[in-house]
Amino acid sequence: MKYEIAIPSFKRPNELREKTLKLLETHNIDRSLIKIFLRDEEELKSYNYIAPNYNYVLTGCKSICEVRNHLKYYYYEECTDVDYVLYIDDDIDDIYEYVNPKLARPIQNLEKFIIEAFTITDKENLSLWGIAGLTNPFFMKDSYSKSLKYIMGGFSGEVIRRDRDMILCDFDHFEDVQFSCEYFLRDGGVIRFQNIGLKTVYFGNGGINE
Repeated sequence: MKYEIAIPSFKRPNELREKTLKLLETHNIDRSLIKIFLRDEEELKSYNYIAPNYNYVLTGCKSICEVRNHLKYYYYEECTDVDYVLYIDDDIDDIYEYVNPKLARPIQNLEKFIIEAFTITDKENLSLWGIAGLTNPFFMKDSYSKSLKYIMGGFSGEVIRRDRDMILCDFDHFEDVQFSCEYFLRDGGVIRFQNIGLKTVYFGNGGINE
C-alpha cells in the first residue's frame, strides 16, 4: 500500500522536529513518505535549518482553511499516484493504544495501525478515518465505529476517491467538524478507531494561534 503523510505547519519548526517528526522516526517511518506543507520561502529557511532533508511543499496559504483545502486539491488533482493520505499536525507528542479499561500505552507499531486503518476504511467503502482525542482508557474501546462521530484533524486518514465530489471546508477553525459531517453525508459513514488515542497539547504556540 502506497501512502503519504502530510504535515501542515506554521511557525513551529522546533515543535515539529521534537514532537511529530521524532514520533515518526521512533517508529521507523520512512522519511520519503513524509511531506511538510509550509506557507513560503521565508518559513522554509527556518524549517530547513531545524529539520533538513525532508520533502517540503510551499502552499502560499494564510489560514488553516486555505491549508486544508490546498491539501485536498494537492492529493485529488496533483499527486494523483497517491490514494492514501495521513494528515498529522506538527505538535503530536504520542499516539496511545487501548490495552484494557485501566491501561493505555504508547502504540507499539504505528505503521501497522496506519495500514490497518486504511485497509478497514477501504473495505467499508468509506473515505475518512480518525482516532479518539484522548488517552483515558476508561473512555476507549477495542473497536471502531462507522456512525457520525467527530474526526479530529490532528491525526486523520483519507482514502482519496477521485470518482466522488471533492469536499472542501469553509471555516478557519472547527474545519474538522465540517469535514466529519460532510464525509458522513457523502459516503454514508466515517471510521473512528476507539482504541487509539492522541496525546498533544491543544492550542500551543504557533500554528492556528498565529
